[in-house]
Amino acid sequence: SGARTQDGGAITWRTPDIKYANNELFFDCTEFMDVVVGAEGQVVRASVRGEIDCNCKLSGMPDVLVNLRNHDLIEDIAYHRCVRHNRYESDRVLNFIPPDGPFRLLQYRTKNIANLIPPFYVNPQVTFNKHSGCINCMVGIRGGNLGLEKDKEIHKVVVSIPLPPHADVVKVSSITNGSYTYNQQSKVLLWKIGHLTMNSPSLSAEFSVKANDEIMENTGEPVSVEFQIPNHNVSGVKVESVNVHENYKPYKGVKYMLRAGRFSVRTV
Repeated sequence: SGARTQDGGAITWRTPDIKYANNELFFDCTEFMDVVVGAEGQVVRASVRGEIDCNCKLSGMPDVLVNLRNHDLIEDIAYHRCVRHNRYESDRVLNFIPPDGPFRLLQYRTKNIANLIPPFYVNPQVTFNKHSGCINCMVGIRGGNLGLEKDKEIHKVVVSIPLPPHADVVKVSSITNGSYTYNQQSKVLLWKIGHLTMNSPSLSAEFSVKANDEIMENTGEPVSVEFQIPNHNVSGVKVESVNVHENYKPYKGVKYMLRAGRFSVRTV
């Protein structure tokens, strides 16, 4: 009849004959900041989404208990079918017999976090008229309220600057950090800054405009930003403890990563 859960359901995602010489259980916890920043640098809207991926290399039929810290901050949650729903609903504990190998344990969205300020600023300026346009963009680290320590630096920073549909030739006149590419078809200038340090990278460019009498003086669309901060978590929702009920003691590891979600900055 096969193995069954405490709820009485059949365990179709795992067989009992799995064997490992070294038993290990890893959790990768990633959070995404969804932020809209106004032209004056103020945060207009901010929220956090998260996901916890699990890589299970455990022998037999292990019964796992995971306690989350600050689970009361979670507004919405979806978890893998191995998680015992009744147990989570009653005491907010994740209790499960895991699938073998990698799987997504859960996804969540937090309640609104008051005064969530990004750890860096992006000041984009895109202005144009019927003849030409110019771009100025500066990026820099600020204290914010994430409490970044020196080892939690900001990695893989990319700024996507959309230009108006009638933009033609783009000439970058100054770039202090990183590299850029311009996609003529999508009209997006992609600035790959990379590792953000204490200096403030800047980029300046001019672009020509295809002749069009209907063009009015205007500013550009919002820019979007990508970044990663290893070993960091912004919401406070964390894996507090992991217990594996089996006749062995596995190695357990937890890693954190903060990334940009839908992160946009309105242009001046």
